[in-house]
Amino acid sequence: LLKNIYVSLLQKSPSSPVTCHATGFYPNTATLFWRRDGEELHEGVEHGEALPNPDGTFQMSSELRLSSVSPEDWGRHDCVFQLSGVEEDLVTRLDPEKIVSNRGESGITKTDWCRSAAHLYSRSFSDLPFSSQQRSLLTPPSSSSSSPSSSS
Repeated sequence: LLKNIYVSLLQKSPSSPVTCHATGFYPNTATLFWRRDGEELHEGVEHGEALPNPDGTFQMSSELRLSSVSPEDWGRHDCVFQLSGVEEDLVTRLDPEKIVSNRGESGITKTDWCRSAAHLYSRSFSDLPFSSQQRSLLTPPSSSSSSPSSSS
């Protein structure tokens, strides 16, 4: 049940909260929370509600205000995703190397991230009974497909 769930850490700017985002889960009876040293955090955390995805799965997010976390304590923090009825948790450590941002400092641009997300999103449907036409709408174009040239 957890294999099609994608959990990521996102941050708009260095002063923004870090958002833990989980998507691709079903049913919507799930929890997403931050913990420090194994204990759930309540202060400096904002929880979002489960929202529907177009494919019938759900997504949710939880923000951690970094003003409440010193840089040397980052490794003591985890984002935890729990799906109701499943014993295993998905745990993502707060690590600057794992945070996706639109700054491009980690070498990941917004375009690269969107392509990766689209690819993961389309892969999550590989086991569902879609027609080839429906599946083609979910599959991102390959890099070998023709694209508009950028001649000046």
